[in-house]
Amino acid sequence: MSKSKYSFQEDAIRNIINDFKKDPYSKNLLVIPTGGGKTLTAIKTVNHLIENGFLNKGDKVMWTCHLLQLKSQTEKAINNKWNKKQFNFNKNLSKILRVEMISEATKILNSDQKDTYKLLIIDEAHHSAANSYKNFFTRKIGILGLTATPTRMDDSELEFNNISYSITFRELVKRNVIIQPEFHSAKTGTTINATSLNLSGKNNELDKFNTEGRNQFIADEIFKRREIYKKVIIFVSSNQHVKDLYEVIRKKNKFKGDIYKHIGYIYSGNNNELAMSNEEYLEWHKTQESSILVNCKLLNEGYDDPSINTIVMAVPTRSILYYVQCIGRAVRTPQINLEKAYVLELVDYLPNIKYRIDNRWLFADISDNLEPEIIEKECYDQKSFKETITKVLKDHSVDKKNLSKIPEVKDFERVSFLLFNSNTKVSQKNKWKVLFIQPENRLKYTRIFNIISNNIQTYYKYNHEKLLFDILKVDKEDEYFKYRNFRVDFLTALNKANEEILDGEKINRLKYFLFTRKERYPIGFLEFIEDCHNREELRREFNYKIQNNFKYILKFQLVLGGNEGYYATEEIYNFCNNFISILQDIKENSQIQDHEKRISESISLLDNVPLPIKFIKSMIYLVKGNKYSYCFNI
Repeated sequence: MSKSKYSFQEDAIRNIINDFKKDPYSKNLLVIPTGGGKTLTAIKTVNHLIENGFLNKGDKVMWTCHLLQLKSQTEKAINNKWNKKQFNFNKNLSKILRVEMISEATKILNSDQKDTYKLLIIDEAHHSAANSYKNFFTRKIGILGLTATPTRMDDSELEFNNISYSITFRELVKRNVIIQPEFHSAKTGTTINATSLNLSGKNNELDKFNTEGRNQFIADEIFKRREIYKKVIIFVSSNQHVKDLYEVIRKKNKFKGDIYKHIGYIYSGNNNELAMSNEEYLEWHKTQESSILVNCKLLNEGYDDPSINTIVMAVPTRSILYYVQCIGRAVRTPQINLEKAYVLELVDYLPNIKYRIDNRWLFADISDNLEPEIIEKECYDQKSFKETITKVLKDHSVDKKNLSKIPEVKDFERVSFLLFNSNTKVSQKNKWKVLFIQPENRLKYTRIFNIISNNIQTYYKYNHEKLLFDILKVDKEDEYFKYRNFRVDFLTALNKANEEILDGEKINRLKYFLFTRKERYPIGFLEFIEDCHNREELRREFNYKIQNNFKYILKFQLVLGGNEGYYATEEIYNFCNNFISILQDIKENSQIQDHEKRISESISLLDNVPLPIKFIKSMIYLVKGNKYSYCFNI
């Protein structure tokens, strides 16, 4: 592993160890998005605790899971020979670290053995709000919770009092640990009068998304992109929807000549179309090269198949955690599979749903419990970055002295800021306050916001000084929280947001701004790629490509329809022009009956083709139709 690439894991381990050294009975969270290696980070943490003497030979650590798949994966990671050698695991690690399902862990921690357990690790810690976990938090035992986001999944409060370490999805993408998916959005044109998107329990409102017409639309959208959607997992919210959508897709696939080799479904209770155990089924499914698999709330946790390249969110959600977990099934490390990952989101008109997750939340690092608005701003450079922030602050009547606090950074994509308003009635004319967040203070300030947000029902009762300085241990000389009016307004804004949620109102007093880099494209570039199915990808890669001597965009017609853009170096461009010249010569100087033979001969003579072979056929179509506007010089 590259040290710089995965160094965040060492930072996390160091923070966790320091927190347990300060208080052996503290309840801490480790927040790493799916694909970032939170399981391995936690195992390495236990190993370090053994090595530095925090855990002795007779001590034990309990690792508890709620799914058999998670238990199996964790045990494999602990006993993996490569891991043992690479990370120099202590010989006693597998004896000290015990992995059990929640029911068995509860029995053990209630038995005579309980005093030997110094630490409890809760995998997928968002489930810790459930009653089966609650008694753990009353014990004298250190707890480390592992989760993909700093938020909750249900309506109960998490009882963790500290976030030891947190890293964002965006940061993992920038480090090349995971790949960023390409998002596709499809408007169904359907009005759904659901009043709740709650995933827990029996929510009959979710049945409204299961209609014949909507299911046909979903199938059409997938098959329309069949050239790139190779192995697909669809997430729906009821078992009946799983079966109904499966039938629609199965019939369509048969009508299309079995384009996908496998169409299947799976949900809890060993339910799948092959009538085998779900565990056996999923192992078998990993061997399938092309597949569409419909599931209900099953594959978002504890399932890892690197060959999956497409996620379909067929029903919207209000849970960031569920959203991130679902998408995480396709964002594997680039080394495992160099192909792109795709996310297809079905968008309905939901007149009664005020708050809905979109893909901007994937890059946020704050809790959604108080429903802050996520706003993404695009900037060309540092100058436009500063101009953008200045305008936002002025538009929200933020005190002018804060203009001097705008971060001076080269990589402004690592900067965000929170605007909050504590007034009873909120408008942009009210005076807002700002909290700037950048790499050196990100963990500190997101931790404060997330812990208070996730425990607002309890913490709103506390005096602001007691909460911030005594409970959360904020430095009394912190550049923001040392001021009384900032502290009071911050806590008041969060508390009022909670009150508005309870009253069913839309939150507009909390705004979280993110920044992305926007390129200054050459005139005509965007128009040239507009009809390419991969235009979003071409935009994202523009800056990187021109810095690496890619001077052209070539546009090729695909065999089954549509166009695909391709960045080309001078070498690739010359190769294409030469081959087009050969094809043009065949067209003009050969008998029609000889064309196919001569083209085949010419293709067979090609050596070291510097671009995907599928584009060779496209060049034949170019010459056949006398279409030569296939190149744009950048």
